[in-house]
Amino acid sequence: MKKSLTINGIFYDQYRLPELIESKVEQQDLPQWEREVYGFIGEWINDKKTVEVHTSGTTGKPKMYFVSKSAMVVSAKKTLGFFNLKKEDKALLCLSPRYIAGKLMIVRAFEGELGLLISEPKSTPLEGIEREIDFAAMVPMQVQKQLEKNVDAFIELKKLIIGGGEVSVTLNEKLQNIKTEVWETYGMTETLTHIALRKLNGDNRSEWFRTLPGVKVSKTEDSRLIVEVEGITEGALITNDVVEFNKDGGFRVLGRADDVINTGGIKVMPQKIEEKIGKWLHDPFVISSVPDEVLGEKIVLVVEGDEFDTVPLVKKMEELEYFEKPREVMFVDEFPRTETGKIKRKELRNKIRNL
Repeated sequence: MKKSLTINGIFYDQYRLPELIESKVEQQDLPQWEREVYGFIGEWINDKKTVEVHTSGTTGKPKMYFVSKSAMVVSAKKTLGFFNLKKEDKALLCLSPRYIAGKLMIVRAFEGELGLLISEPKSTPLEGIEREIDFAAMVPMQVQKQLEKNVDAFIELKKLIIGGGEVSVTLNEKLQNIKTEVWETYGMTETLTHIALRKLNGDNRSEWFRTLPGVKVSKTEDSRLIVEVEGITEGALITNDVVEFNKDGGFRVLGRADDVINTGGIKVMPQKIEEKIGKWLHDPFVISSVPDEVLGEKIVLVVEGDEFDTVPLVKKMEELEYFEKPREVMFVDEFPRTETGKIKRKELRNKIRNL
């Protein structure tokens, strides 16, 4: 396990790095996010063979368990190889190391001998960074906010992966206007971040995820994705994501099995409808449902923010299939989200049923 690291342009060998961590921990005024960064670095270089990880809590209560450092190294090497990252390339950490995505950015820096740049995990993480960045990882909300505030901030960023949430149609459109190579990732805490990626802009952009080496994917009879990752998962992992495959072995996610809406006996994937509505509506929104005496479940469009005249939007939604059309448009002040920005669909569904 490599125990030297370059942080913000300064190299720390296996002797100086523990000293740096100790000095940081002793700083009373050190921001919490920075304390967490150095806390994990200290955890990585200690003699223990495992580290503590937490799930984000998107679909339920967050869980904590331990994973082996050797498995995290396997994951890190897959990413380093896919993106052809070399020694001294600059990698930006702007995600919280409380979760697996942030931890793995640090592990990649160790294993690839990358130059790690640490930045507060805020909504506009590229602000104030005036140097070239070879590789970064962000959640959709960060990319959206950064594009809105200063699109030129992406000029110095070569490669970006987006994970931890859905990339909306609107965000995808905006990404076509930047030169940064952008990929959407597919993965979860249990697979130690992404096991597949799809290019979102430029040459070779695609709707289909491409798996990393050492990853086997298939699906159950009800089309849920099965993942097996050499050196990481213990056997096959059956996910809750409903997928379809193309002839080349690529896959795309249609939605989560527990998000399916049964309306009038027809099973509908909310994400499929959202993809179509995203062409007309640029406010944050989701497709959900409420109980209905006739249909069982009635499809509704839930918009985050202030109310507006929905007549033009409703007219455009006439283009949807009959069973896809929202029967009502609802507004909420704020969506329930995880710390990484994912919308908690189940919690939102319970919330609107009480409106």
